[in-house]
Amino acid sequence: MCEETKADHTAFWNLVDRLKDEGILKGRMGGWYELTPIGVIHAEQNDLAPVELRGENDEVRTKILVRCAQTYHEQGSRYHTHKQVIEAETDLTDPLLTANLLLLDGVGYIESSGNMGWKLTHLGLAAVEQFEQGKSVVDWFESIIDETPQKRGRELQKIIAAAVEKHSSGWTQEEGARTSNEEMDAVFSRAREYYLLESKWEKDPIEAAVVRELYGKLGNRIDVRGILASMSGFSAGAVKQAEDYIGQKVVLFFGPDDITSLIYNKASLEELLDAKYRELIIRRTISFN
Repeated sequence: MCEETKADHTAFWNLVDRLKDEGILKGRMGGWYELTPIGVIHAEQNDLAPVELRGENDEVRTKILVRCAQTYHEQGSRYHTHKQVIEAETDLTDPLLTANLLLLDGVGYIESSGNMGWKLTHLGLAAVEQFEQGKSVVDWFESIIDETPQKRGRELQKIIAAAVEKHSSGWTQEEGARTSNEEMDAVFSRAREYYLLESKWEKDPIEAAVVRELYGKLGNRIDVRGILASMSGFSAGAVKQAEDYIGQKVVLFFGPDDITSLIYNKASLEELLDAKYRELIIRRTISFN
């Protein structure tokens, strides 16, 4: 691989050693290396795996954990769930099933009890409980998809605020904040860091006028940034308007994939902000997905 990529020899092996130390790579005989379960999760979290494959594997892991949790609650922590039971009740098949059983074992969510049986660990139980807590936000979101733009727009602000509260550690939210002459969809804060949220779910991409309206609210306040979230995307004019404001006030865009990542707990608010600031600072561009 070092020769194929024409990488600097010293830098390449320094990186390999670092990845081994972090538990991402594992050395094998003959100079081979394999990605560890932690490495797989790391690759997925850093968008190095195809989106479709990540989604498919997330679904498989969730079904495994939920079924093992059922045994945990009904029979106790000492009882295992046989692989054949998981296959029969979830319609999961190999190679995906075995691959994800081994991955969940590798990260400590389940453990083998021998003879193809698997038990949920306390770490796995915590993951299932977190998933169950997040389901209400997901169900809420999916229940409004076919509503009118006006109704689902109002609900979207509440759903985003609820998702931040559930999934983004360290952040607080105040949904539907008002002054005597202004209303904000939500305010997100952490220490002295503040963001005003404006959320839309319309038929067409958001135009520049909405950006200007949010900019006006930011202009009345010190040291505050804006987040414009739109399930219908943004027009070229809206993007240009936000880029024109970069030197004055920061208005970040959250597109449909960003919003659903937050709601489905695929990314935290912090992770989304980091990615957008990186593009803003390095390339001076307003990014959204």
